[in-house]
Amino acid sequence: IQVDGTSTVPAQATTEMTLSNNLDSNSTIIGAFDLTDPQGTSNYSSSIQAYDTLGNSHLLTTYFTKTADNNWSWNTVALASEVTAPTTTPLVSVGSGTFTFNTDGTLTAPAAGTLTLPAWIGGSAAGLPVDINFNATQYARDSSTVGQEQDGYAAGDLVKVAIESSGDVVASYTNGERISVARIGLARFANIGGLFKEGGNLYSATTASGLPSDAAASTKIFTNSLEQSNVDMGLEFVKMITTQRGFQANSKIITTTDEMLAELINLKR
Repeated sequence: IQVDGTSTVPAQATTEMTLSNNLDSNSTIIGAFDLTDPQGTSNYSSSIQAYDTLGNSHLLTTYFTKTADNNWSWNTVALASEVTAPTTTPLVSVGSGTFTFNTDGTLTAPAAGTLTLPAWIGGSAAGLPVDINFNATQYARDSSTVGQEQDGYAAGDLVKVAIESSGDVVASYTNGERISVARIGLARFANIGGLFKEGGNLYSATTASGLPSDAAASTKIFTNSLEQSNVDMGLEFVKMITTQRGFQANSKIITTTDEMLAELINLKR
């Protein structure tokens, strides 16, 4: 299968991230977060890769600090060595905010925040906003990262094309992205026998066949599978035996005629 125009998928900058973490309710209250001592002024951290406008990957780390019972602050930082603006600290802040939890451990507000990615060394646009969503909980168990995702990715080359059972043609790229690039059309006809044979295994609709109807919802495509015969084998065997018997009957007529002619010749003698 040839997929034109999709041999390379361009990079996409990160514009949305989701972090799912549980924060230990028994954590020690620390208070304020210090950018110069992130480990010493936070209770837990979670890192995720983000991508700039050119597809370069950058590590963003979010530090969670307990400021009071059921109250936390979050601070997301990046490596200062990757930022074009000069800085005296090894880290640069790209976003911060606070959390409040209910007594049952569920997050009250806010459930989201906004980061502002700086201008990276390499040429990405400055001030790129990123929406960060927190699916955070606060229970009496060790802090952990339940899941994380982001919508950015680097440029990738096409490595494989596959057809799904729904008929979607899906292209897979070296950056891990899977994109639906086409869809195989499926149709049903009220009278298949009324289709006009165009040749080359192609058929066209006629008034006898009726108009095509969408069959995508009720039909599945099986790839890399051997298609079995779509004829009634029992009926075909009956037709073959009938033809064979007919041929045998016709051959008997020839034999009988030959015997009759031979007998006539004998009578003359």
